[in-house]
Order: sequence, then C-alpha cells, then structure tokens
Amino acid sequence: MLGDFARAEYLCRRAVESHPEIGEGWQLLAILCLNQDNITEAKQCSERALALLPDDAATLNTHASVLKALGNLEDAAKIFKHALEIMPDTAQILANLGDTVRLLGRAEEAVQLCRRAEYLAPDLAPAHNNLGAALLDTGEVREASQSFRRAIEIEPGDLDAHINLLRALARIGETAEAAKVLETIRRLSPLNSLAPIQRNAVASALIDIDELDEAEQLIRATLKEHPILAHGHNNLANILARRNDLDEATAEYIEALRLEPGNADYLANLGGAHQAGGHIADALGCFESALKINPNHADARWNRGIARLLSEDLEGGFTDYQWRWQLPEFTNRYDDFPEWTGDNPAGKTILIHSEQGFGDTIQFVRYAPILAERGARVILETHRPLVRLMETAEGIIQVIARGDPLPAFDFHAPLLSLPHLCETRLDTIPAHIPYLKNRPEGSINFGTDANVLVGIVWAGRPTHKNDRNRSCPLSLFLPLADIEGAALVSLQMGEAADELTAWPGNRPIPDLSPQLTDFSATATAISALDLVISVDTAVAHLAGALGKECWLMLPFAPDWRWMLERDDSPWYPSLRLFRQDRIGDWQSVTARIAEALGARAADTPPHNPRLFP
Repeated sequence: MLGDFARAEYLCRRAVESHPEIGEGWQLLAILCLNQDNITEAKQCSERALALLPDDAATLNTHASVLKALGNLEDAAKIFKHALEIMPDTAQILANLGDTVRLLGRAEEAVQLCRRAEYLAPDLAPAHNNLGAALLDTGEVREASQSFRRAIEIEPGDLDAHINLLRALARIGETAEAAKVLETIRRLSPLNSLAPIQRNAVASALIDIDELDEAEQLIRATLKEHPILAHGHNNLANILARRNDLDEATAEYIEALRLEPGNADYLANLGGAHQAGGHIADALGCFESALKINPNHADARWNRGIARLLSEDLEGGFTDYQWRWQLPEFTNRYDDFPEWTGDNPAGKTILIHSEQGFGDTIQFVRYAPILAERGARVILETHRPLVRLMETAEGIIQVIARGDPLPAFDFHAPLLSLPHLCETRLDTIPAHIPYLKNRPEGSINFGTDANVLVGIVWAGRPTHKNDRNRSCPLSLFLPLADIEGAALVSLQMGEAADELTAWPGNRPIPDLSPQLTDFSATATAISALDLVISVDTAVAHLAGALGKECWLMLPFAPDWRWMLERDDSPWYPSLRLFRQDRIGDWQSVTARIAEALGARAADTPPHNPRLFP
C-alpha cells in the first residue's frame, strides 16, 4: 500500500462488498478508517468485524483502539485486557493498553505495561513512544525523551514521537534542541495540518519555551474548528494566565472543566489562577479537589504547599513543598545517596547543598547552626559566587564550590528541605540576625555625604520563571533620585545594569558592579550603605541576612516566603515590604517608597564624605 491509505481503503471496500462475511476485511477497513481520522466509520467497521470474530485478539485490539480514539477509555481498557487474555504478551496490545490507562490517569501502571511491550518487541516504535508518554506523566522527563528518541530511530517519520520529544525537551528547558525538533515537525507536516490533539500538544510545548504568540494562534485556530477540545481551553488559559489576564484565564479553565469534569490537571491550574489573583481560599479549594481525584498529583501538592506557605501555615506548606522532586524542573542531584530524614544527627557528617537560586541558599543556610547544635558536622556545597560569603556562616565546618571534589559524608539534605526536617512553624523560624557577616576586606567609598546612602536593585535573573512580574525598569526609580539628602548607588548585576547608560535622571547613579566580584564583595558594599531598596532577588536576602535595613518591592502575587498583606518578614526582621496593590502597578510602589525615603532622609543627619573610587 506504500502509505496510500485512500487507495488501500478503496480496495478494502471492494473486498468487503464482495465478501461481507469475512471479519478480517472489516477489521482492516476499520484500521484504514482510523488512520484517516474517520472515527465514526471505523467504529461501524470494527463492530461488524467483532460480530464475526468475537474472540479474535487482533479484532478486539482494533475495536478497543477505535473506542480509545472516541474517548471511551474505560471500555477500551477492558477490551484490550480481554484481547490479552486471548493472546498474552502481545507487545502491540500491551502498548495500546498502556497508553489507555495512562490517559485514565494511571501512569505508573502504564509504565509497567509499556516496559513489558518494549521488552517483548524492542523494535516496536509505539512501545517506546507510549512508554515515553507514561514516563512524561510520572515526571521522568529525561528518561521519557530517550524513549521518544528510540521511537524516532525506528520510525523517523513518526509525528507523534517527534511531538512528544518536543514536549519533553520544552519541559526541561532545552530550548535550542526543542527548536530543532519543532523544525523537523514542520518538515513532516505544516502545523495547521496536524490533528487537533497533535496541534494542542505542540502548543503546550510552545508555551513551555515561552513562544506564547505562536502557541495562542495555534490553539485559537484549533478551538475554532474543535471548540469541545478541553485541553485546548486549558492551554489557552495557561497562556492568558502567563500574561496575567486572570479573569479570561479563569473562564477558560472553567470551560475546560465543563467539558472534562473532574480533571485534576485543570483543577490545579484553576487553583493557580486563583492564587495569582490573590484568592488563596479559592485556590486551596481547587487544589484539595484535585487531590481528592488524584492524591499523587504533584502539581496540586506543590501548589497547595505554596498556598499554605503564603497563608503562614509553614508546617503544612513545607510538607507539601517536598513534592517538588516529582516536578521536572527540580532535580535532586544527590538522590542516590542517603538523605537525612530528621533523625538525631549527632556524630554524623551531613552535606547540605544548594538546589535553587542564590537567594534560597542565603535564606536557608540559617539552619546549619541548628544541625551543628544537634551534634552534626555540617558541610555546605554551594554556587561558587557564594563560597566566600558562606564561609562566614555559623555551624559549617567546610564550604565547597559546586563541582569540586567532596569529602565523605553520612547523609545529605537539600537546603530547602531543612525547614520541613526541622519542623519549622511561624513562631520557630530561626531569625538570629545577622547569621552572615561582612568579611574584613577593603572598604567601598561612594563619593557622597548624603544623609541616606541607598543601594538599588531593579531586576533579577532573567531566566527566573516569574521574572517578568518581579523585575521592573530602572526608570521607575526616578522619583527617588532627586530626594534631597538621599543618594542612589547601583548594586545591579547582569545585563540589566546596562540600563544605567540611558539613565535619564539629573544625578548619575554610580555603578558598583565592577567591584562586586562575588557575594562577599556585595556584602562589603551593603554593610557600608544605610539602606537597600530591591526587587525580590538575592541582594534582598543578603541584606536581610546581614541585618541591613532593606525595603523590598513585591509584585501583586508575591513569592511564598513573603506571605500576604503584612509589611514585615518573620524571616528577616530588617526588611520592610512594599507590595503592589494591583498586578503590574510598580508606580504606586515607588511613590510610597519615595515618600518614605523623603521622610527618612529629612530625619537623618549627614555623614562624613564617602568617596567613590
């Protein structure tokens, strides 16, 4: 047939017209109709075949495949199982059943079935592809990508395997490789010619790699043709939520749930939209509903943890936060080593290690003295720019840069697991400030006798998933720049520091970044300042850990550690929080800061001149 399904269908129709009593003919015709997305006729043909061959495994497999395509997953699974009773260990049927139970939300069972199919038929591409899809659902994204690659090696033209590989690569942030796979998909088929489910899967990947405009065009075109595609509404909602169009996003999530009630993914996403809008009680309700449907839903557990932490329920929040390891964006690098579980650590060597950003390490290294007080020998592995700073932390006997050789240790503990392991409550947060120190190295002179010398930071790491909300342009600091008795200096690092070259203010802002060679040098600079004003990034954590006064600029939906509504932080007593009143409104934040800074400068006597080198 050489892939000419239309010609094959024509010949098959002639055969069944001549011999309607032959079940194999109807079964073949059902397969051909199914391959051309003619599902209704495929069902009619498979029913004719099943009436003639009720106990034939191949016919049962075809009929179950049709029911699966129609979305009748429970019945499809039963029929696949019946086919396996007749013909056990048939790889194709095992792979088909595996994908069906995956769609029913039983991903672990799907993995076992597909592994069996892969073992029985190593050259069966669907076995590898379906295994990859199941692994993707269990969070084993890198292993899933290998399965998809194997499927493509066997069948280079398999669109589904390429699309699934695209999804996996996008999910783990391998953007360049994902772009290459996307181009291969375009060569195999124009995106607007893909089946609706395939188009939607491509759109999901485009969302993950932040190609929102193309993703939205693809989804809206698909929904125009197939308005009852629930996952399409969910994807559209994801895009709208990413753009902070929360009312529209909520409406799309609700439509997805109307079309597919009880979908835990959609409930978790709806909860995320409520949370971003500040409706924490509604968000918690959605997460709880999702977990009643699927108690192992990692996103719902994780997001419930964030909501609990925002609500100051630290015990419940940090318990749920442990589910981060089930999400593809988190990797426990020491998963093969014994992990400390909170038992008595006396006499043991515990490796605590950075797992996320610089600020997270600065915040949670405060737990090292607790372990040391309990008799542990504590080693810290961290990012190289933090090493000299972390050598000033109490309770640590050795600090090692990530990638350098490690000494022997008994247990390891990721830093952000320590609040859970130490059973932290709101009233037991370790806040013995300062817990980091300025090393006795060269001072930094600033060239001003201003009453209040202020270090500013307006942008975080661009790759942070919420950077579009937490960072702001330097121009927003203009109301602060001309306050009498106050002077601004820049602690900003990275590309955002280039904005200083286009600073429109009357007074220049000295750029300290050439001197800030690591966080120890930044600590020296901060110690010489009167005040730090920063968006939510590592410098704010460093100021708080040093006990330096810091005014923190927060987006409307803040990170969990800053909780809600309060203008102080139990983590850092020297911080004062300035929150957006509505999404994206930095102007009101800087206006309130300008008023407070003016009052502060008026009440502070001048310093002796401090010369900027």
